[in-house]
Formats: sequence, C-alpha cells, structure tokens
Amino acid sequence: IHQCKEEDDDTENNTCESLFGRQFSSYKATLTAVILTASMILLFALFIVVLGVNSIGVPTIRLISTNDTPRLELSPDCKDHMFISHVWKSGQDKTHKIVRMIQQYLPGINIWLDVDSLTDISNLEESVAEAARFVLFYSKDYFKSKNCVREVKAAVQKEKPITIIFETDENLESSEVIDDMKNECREYLPEELDYIFAEEPILWLNSSLHFTLESVKMIVERLLPKLPHYEKHPLLLHEGLKIKNELSPIKVLSPLELLVCDANIGAYEVALKLCGEYKGKVTISNINLSNLSMQSARRDRVMVLYLTEKVFCDQDNQLHDSVKHLINKGVPIILVHEKDTSKGGCPFGTIINLTPDDLKGEPYNLYSTDIAVSLYSVKEYQQVSLRQTLNNIITKLTGDTVIKSRIESTIMAEI
Repeated sequence: IHQCKEEDDDTENNTCESLFGRQFSSYKATLTAVILTASMILLFALFIVVLGVNSIGVPTIRLISTNDTPRLELSPDCKDHMFISHVWKSGQDKTHKIVRMIQQYLPGINIWLDVDSLTDISNLEESVAEAARFVLFYSKDYFKSKNCVREVKAAVQKEKPITIIFETDENLESSEVIDDMKNECREYLPEELDYIFAEEPILWLNSSLHFTLESVKMIVERLLPKLPHYEKHPLLLHEGLKIKNELSPIKVLSPLELLVCDANIGAYEVALKLCGEYKGKVTISNINLSNLSMQSARRDRVMVLYLTEKVFCDQDNQLHDSVKHLINKGVPIILVHEKDTSKGGCPFGTIINLTPDDLKGEPYNLYSTDIAVSLYSVKEYQQVSLRQTLNNIITKLTGDTVIKSRIESTIMAEI
C-alpha cells in the first residue's frame, strides 16, 4: 500500500509499477493487503480450532467407578505429584519419554523432572519433600550416583512412597534384573533396602501402545491412593482405571477350537488362559496327526504355538510335523512368545535359531507374515497379551465366510 500511492504519478520513478506491474494500482494494493490479512486471521482461527479438537480428543485416564478423570488435589505441603529420579547418563532420554507419556494421559499432573524443574542442585532434598510420591527409574549404576543416593535418602527420611520403574532388554520379564537392582542397592544403601523395595517394581513396556497404556495406568494407580481426595474416598478406586484405546474384551461369540501339541510344553496352559478370557464356547484339542482331517469342521480351528526356549526341541519332531501338516491343511498358526524367563522366555532370536529351516522358508514362512504376541506373567500385562492373541485369532478366521456370517449375526443381535 505504501509503495502504491495514487499521487505517485512519476512513471519513471514509480516504485509500485516497477515492483508489481502497471496493472497494480493503489486500490488493488489495498484490496490485496486486506485479503492476505483476512486469510492469515482465518488460518490462525482454524489452527486454534484444530488444536482444541485434538486436545479434546486426547484419551485420558478415568475412574471405572465414576467415568470421571482423577482428582489431583495435593496436600498443602506438596507442590508436585511425583519426583522423578534417574541417572542422567543412562536414563535421561527414557525417563523423559515416560514422563511425557504420563502427562499426555493424565493432564494436570505435576511431575518434578530435572530438565523442567532443576534450578539449583543443592535443593534436591527440598524438592523430594515437596512431592507426593518418589519415582525411581532404575538403570545400571543408579545407586552409584551420589545425587541419586541423595534423592533416595531424602525420600526415605521423609517417608515418601517409592515406585521403582525399570526396563529390560527385549522387554523380557526377568527376576534377575530385580535381583541385580537389589544387590546394587544393598551395596550402597543397605539400611534403606527394605523401604525402597517395599512395593513391587514396575516393568515399563514400550513394545506396543496397549502395553504402554497399562504401564501408565499401573504408575497412576500407585499415585492416586495417597492423594487427599482418595484417602477420604478409597472405594472410588476399587474398580480401577480405564483409558480409551486400551484393549476391550472380545465380544465375538463364535465357537473356537484351539489345537495344541503335547510336544509344545506349556501350550495347553496358554490355551486354558485364552478360554478364560474368551466369552464364547472354546474347546481345546490335542493334535493327533492320524485323525486330524476327521475332526469337526463346524468349529473354527487354530493352532496355538507357544514359543519358549524349548520349542521344537522334542526328539521325535512331533511339533515340527504338526505345524507343517496344519499349515498344509490351511489351519492358522497363532504365535505366542513367552516373555517370562522363569517360564522359558527368551529373545526372539533364540526362537528363530531353534526353528527348523524348512518352516522359516518357502512355502511355510512361519514368521514372515505373523507377529508373535508377547505373553507376560504380570496380571495387567497378561490380560493385554491374551486379548491381543484372541484378536489375532479372530483376524485369522475372518477370512472364512462361515465365521464372517457368525460375526455379522452376533453384531446384529447385539444391535
């Protein structure tokens, strides 16, 4: 507008004409400026609306008993809900991701984290005292850190409840990790050991969103009972917590037949757990290669293959032959990978090495098209494991027009 004044008639020195052309007058310059300004305001307003909608749509933790978000009022002597302690060298990045995840699903929570809150390292003890719960993220040499020891001692002295979080290689459940943790603590804080480990440490899982949601819920379930509102009303927490996007119980009620092989040690027990989680009729059958083709075709059948450090180790190759035969017959193979090392859990690379070569390659491709579901012993994680496994079963069987019609009939009946 400034460059296109109407009174500027000097054609030789007309800046507007030289910049924008002869057709660009003062009126057009003003109109263009107004349109651009209006467009910017409109885009900004649209951005605010999208941001607001996304904020509303973010799933949050809720109480099952009331469907309300948790009340997070603190006692007068506390400023933060949690104080997060970790070793900077080995735990900083992981801890920050965990904190951001908790903040995402529990808006309004105040968490003391060094990158956000640390201004003076001499005030660590005071910051611990002002938190409702002390959260210790364990990584190797945690108890060798002088500052971490300061923080833990302050938590013990102030009688703060302590939650320990840790991760493991390949997300395995291993008591050895906790034993190593305790041994390290015993070396540096022997008198505080029992207090620090009064609560069972929480294995943080990041292998999938569903497991991570359970990790978040487990941490929050430790926090809420110590907050003033729930100290007065503990029954509100009795039914637990829920969060959108977590796995729900399987509602398809079609009959299932789970096939297991005697040579696959532990598979029958896994099948029993699946029966307990599934709401429809389930039968468990031992595989008999001599009469497999004669078994009822009215039920929808899958084989449960339980992957542990002993898989495919039977001397007569019964498991190997059963898997080959069932794949040839078109029976889906459902892969369940044990993660508890006390039950034979091991890295998946070990499973690959134990598997016969002919099952790994063409035409069987045992692991090429399917991802094994991780099975945990911790109650909260195990429920996720079983529901994921049942989802895989239903997904496998929905290619069959018979079960498709059954599912559709079930859905219509529910409607």
